[in-house]
Amino acid sequence: MRSARSRAERLLVLMAASVLGAGLAAAPSQAAEGDPVITWPEVTVFDPANVTYEIGTQYDGPDFLFLQASPAGATDASLRPLPREGTTTITFDGDYDGQVGLGVLRCPVDDPRSYRCTRVGSYHYLGVYDEVVATVQGRALRGPGNPFLVEAAPAGDHGFDIDWEVVPAGQPDSTPLVSGSAHAEAGWRFELALPEIGQSGALVHGQRYRLLMTIRSEGEYIGSVEGAAATEFEWDGENATRNVRFLVSDQVLGETFNDPEVFYPAVDPTVEWRDDVRFQVLKDEPEVMKETVVTVTDEAGELVVSRTFSTAGGQWDGRGSDGRIVPAGWYDLEVTVVDKQGNEATFTHQIRVSLERLAQVRKEIPLSPRRTLTHKYVGRCASVESPARAAWSGSIALRSTRTGSRCKDPRDQFVQTVHGFYLPWSPVQKRENFDLIRVWTYGGAARPASLLHLYWMRSEKWAGYKRFDNEQGWNPGFQVGSNVVHWDSEAQRYFVLWTLVLDKGERYDVKEFRFAVRYWKLLPPRS
Repeated sequence: MRSARSRAERLLVLMAASVLGAGLAAAPSQAAEGDPVITWPEVTVFDPANVTYEIGTQYDGPDFLFLQASPAGATDASLRPLPREGTTTITFDGDYDGQVGLGVLRCPVDDPRSYRCTRVGSYHYLGVYDEVVATVQGRALRGPGNPFLVEAAPAGDHGFDIDWEVVPAGQPDSTPLVSGSAHAEAGWRFELALPEIGQSGALVHGQRYRLLMTIRSEGEYIGSVEGAAATEFEWDGENATRNVRFLVSDQVLGETFNDPEVFYPAVDPTVEWRDDVRFQVLKDEPEVMKETVVTVTDEAGELVVSRTFSTAGGQWDGRGSDGRIVPAGWYDLEVTVVDKQGNEATFTHQIRVSLERLAQVRKEIPLSPRRTLTHKYVGRCASVESPARAAWSGSIALRSTRTGSRCKDPRDQFVQTVHGFYLPWSPVQKRENFDLIRVWTYGGAARPASLLHLYWMRSEKWAGYKRFDNEQGWNPGFQVGSNVVHWDSEAQRYFVLWTLVLDKGERYDVKEFRFAVRYWKLLPPRS
């Protein structure tokens, strides 16, 4: 017989004929009155050594009958005449394994090639085998999770039994590196998975190998048949994932933070802020991912949720398998990246879930003039005193005089105090997110018709001012924005500076400041 490979190249899909018949009982074709009646055996898949295949004919008309076979070389019966009544035994070519189609032609002349011939009934398709014919489909790159797709026939009554081994490519007689056995249920196509390859480590990433298979099948009409199949492949035993980056997005800041320690899945009043933790797969090679699986467990090690993504990334929104936000606390994220060859790489990250919510709030803070005093400039005809009045704890008094010959120069009459205040801590550390800033000043003139000026520090310059008259009470100052906010790199805090100024013999007492600012703040969880 010809080699299994040459026969495999001629293997055709068995279609309906791949199902075994129940026996050899005749199945007559349906025919109109006066038409030929053709009786076919019900068996459709068989070994010719085990089955005698006979066709029955019955016809009393004037036309000639011929048997047509495809492919022509599969039998001795291509375009052979059939008797009007009787049986005809079909002999199949011993070198042929595969599908055979048989049909009957009815011709008005004794020439089956005449264009006037017509077919009687439908074609009958048979699977004729004296050994198993198999081919291996699919890619040449393989890994632990890539089964080999095998097409084989005949399947027999109980499928296929397979013995397999893997040897280095180009060395078919060498000692197998790995080997095993498998069984596939009946059907002309099956998958052969080789789990031992992934577990043994016998194969080297990037090297080429050859898979050799011996396949056996048994059945009532095929007896016991055996065949071989082989394919070469390159082994991909490594996952190219270098790392998995975990991050959260801050829509308020317009930034993304890597390796976060906490995120906030609770619904925020006005914005979406750090609501989920995302991950991105970083690869050394552009290999194709099959899936990415993220598994979340709580501090007790209990499974919270598991999700599968078809891309090299995904996210966790802080919800469990029931769709509800999980309790606050620490959670472990385990991300397993699986490539197309079934290689896995696992990465973990611990993160805290906080149920606090981000909101924009406005806050007013009472401040002591003396406690907020950071610098002062006092001319020789001026002074700063505290308290300004006995009952005003923490107050300051700004005094200027211009009497006397030594106080004629305006610089000698000048007095200035600089006040500073660290802004409330905010999770949104960006100066543009502090606004609606204002300082109210409670005080009054210590001398009639005295004036006090308040300036804000902007870009290293004093800019914009508010003049307070001599009436005692609250002076509202004026509202400013984030352009008066400064950053203290050492303290890692934002702050503001303002200054009070007077001269020309004026005197003013300042009892209290009231500072107002709008900023982003974390609100406690809802009860």
